Amino acid sequence: MDPNIIALLIVIVVVVLFLFREHKKSGKYFGKSSGIDKKQEKQLELFKKLYTPIADPDSFPMISSHGYEFEDVALSAQTVPYDPPIPIPAEIETIKTKDQVKIVLLDREEEAQRVWVEIALSSYPYFDGILLNTPFDIEELCENDKLTIHANHILQIKPNRE
Repeated sequence: MDPNIIALLIVIVVVVLFLFREHKKSGKYFGKSSGIDKKQEKQLELFKKLYTPIADPDSFPMISSHGYEFEDVALSAQTVPYDPPIPIPAEIETIKTKDQVKIVLLDREEEAQRVWVEIALSSYPYFDGILLNTPFDIEELCENDKLTIHANHILQIKPNRE
């Protein structure tokens, strides 16, 4: 057999193996997405059923006027499976003073940051709280700022243990 053909076959095999390994790392096999599992599908369907839009979205900060905004994680949970899943409304209704909640801030470049807020006043679906950490690259916010958030903004709950 011609040595050029053997060399070409070896190169092809090496390239195919390399591509297979790279696609496997990224969760794809030769261009086909690995998709989401059944549990994640059920989670997405649940949040589609539970979602209630924010009645007055203009009352919350917007990037255009404030330089940041709160992500409506309840809306994004309809298309993105969170791990762990975001709290359902029944869990959010149990939030009390001194509990902490994690929210997602979007900055001018629409980059997301997660921050903690300690609840000072709970009046479901609205919560007044105090920012517990200073976000990066959002000059308009710093630790101890007072915020009003909506139940749809809550990504995670950390109950007060006292």
